[in-house]
Amino acid sequence: DSVLFHLSWPGPELESPPPGSRIAETIEVSTADNERYRCTLPVPLSETEDSEEEYLGLSAAQLMKPIYRQVSCTYRIETYWTYELCHGKYIRQYHEEKETGKKIKLQEYYLGRFQSAEGMCVPYRKLDGIDMPFFPEFMADGTPCDLKSGVPRTALILYMCHPDSKNEIVSVEEVTTCNYEIIVFTPLLCQHPDYRQKDTPVNNIHCHAISDAPVKPKTLQQVEREAQQIQTQSQRVGQRQIFYNYLLSFDNVSTSSSSEQATKGFQITSLTDRQVLEEFLRGEYCLKGGTGWWKHEFCYGKHVQQYHEDQKLGNTVISIGTWNKQEHLDWAKDNPGQATPRRHRDDGKVRMVTHYYGHGDMCDVTGRPREVLVKLKCKTSDKHSVTIYLIEPNTCEYILGVESPIICSLLDTADENGLLSVPTDTVKGP
Repeated sequence: DSVLFHLSWPGPELESPPPGSRIAETIEVSTADNERYRCTLPVPLSETEDSEEEYLGLSAAQLMKPIYRQVSCTYRIETYWTYELCHGKYIRQYHEEKETGKKIKLQEYYLGRFQSAEGMCVPYRKLDGIDMPFFPEFMADGTPCDLKSGVPRTALILYMCHPDSKNEIVSVEEVTTCNYEIIVFTPLLCQHPDYRQKDTPVNNIHCHAISDAPVKPKTLQQVEREAQQIQTQSQRVGQRQIFYNYLLSFDNVSTSSSSEQATKGFQITSLTDRQVLEEFLRGEYCLKGGTGWWKHEFCYGKHVQQYHEDQKLGNTVISIGTWNKQEHLDWAKDNPGQATPRRHRDDGKVRMVTHYYGHGDMCDVTGRPREVLVKLKCKTSDKHSVTIYLIEPNTCEYILGVESPIICSLLDTADENGLLSVPTDTVKGP
């Protein structure tokens, strides 16, 4: 499965193969329409490549030393939590509640403090389906975990090579209760060949037309034309389906000038049309997320629910919040620090709004109805994704995060209470 091939149709066969060709075998094939081709099969690159020269440079641990000497820490900003990684020292997550005229309320947990960094052998971890080598750093003695009888939290930092990175946090995952894995991209490891991502070679198979055969078989040409038509149609249909292409991972929030410039030029009309926006705002397009026992559903302006599907016993549904405009306005009046739309300090555009959904099902622990804050955030990293996640920072008090470039223009319509309307500059789609 690791040997890749590419089939090409270069036309009539040359009298002699090009210099340097690695032809292992030549075969003749014919189609159902009696079109004949002579195909050259190469010696796979994976079998002919010479082994790399012995590396005599610095070890991974030595290459990583500069990151431990830097004064600044690395941050990852999410809708609720902020993660602070001070390399070779500690990692913590925290949330600050800022309300007008009140003292800042800080909620924080240390996920671990530096213990050791090992690089004797090169471990691998799958990232987006690719085996990535990493340099591990172990952290322990974090904040005691209430769910594990006070056992301290621990964290494993996975440093991976990325030549264009700036030591940023790519992801934070709680792999087991109070045990975390944090992936960090760094350019420092890229000097070491063992930590670089290896490109998979592609082997070319050339099929040359014989006699009066077309350059490419007629049936294949027809298939490609049909595929192109389907792709064109799917691009239109995809304007609606885009609401369901959600990802269950977080993208790093970048504040670099280049990413902000890209955001300024983005218009929601490139992804969807006015009708879809109206249907989304009416709650007719619902977003779903979750991969465990409980999944969650968000229907804008209607409700947020948790549910479990069971084919034998039926579905279990828990309402964690329903929409009521007046209740949101009352909440916004009492919590202006949270209700006021968050704007970017450079361009002034709205980046996040928060909506209150109350009167969920009664909570057995607190004796009060469940409630949820829905945070809609403009995300600039991937034009074709919607990130949706649910956390429960306090018992039966939830935060639902929705992050996507799809809602960037929607957020620009927010009033002082965060209420949205369909953008007036959208145009009808095809």
